[in-house]
Amino acid sequence: MRLDLGQGVWGGGSLFADGSTGGNVAFSADNGQTVYQLQPTSWSEPVSGFVDVCLTVREMKGSSGFPSSFCLSDRGLLLPVTGTPIVMPDPFEPTEQVLIRVTAAN
Repeated sequence: MRLDLGQGVWGGGSLFADGSTGGNVAFSADNGQTVYQLQPTSWSEPVSGFVDVCLTVREMKGSSGFPSSFCLSDRGLLLPVTGTPIVMPDPFEPTEQVLIRVTAAN
């Protein structure tokens, strides 16, 4: 998983075969008044070809407005496993877009 389109958002990580994860996604919003990280904690494939990633939220400045942990499916989002980058609506800021890529490996 990698999210990195849009000012103030960057990150990515690995989704391991045992359902564990690595990496994080960092956000800076509201002209630096809100700074937080989303750290993936687990993932699953609830539908063939799509993954759900669960995350914890670490707020460093201001409030992200998110619960301390959630899954992307809680926001109505499953990520397609395409192997190529795709542009999709940002699940955290509907007026923005993100570039994301989920690639299956062995």
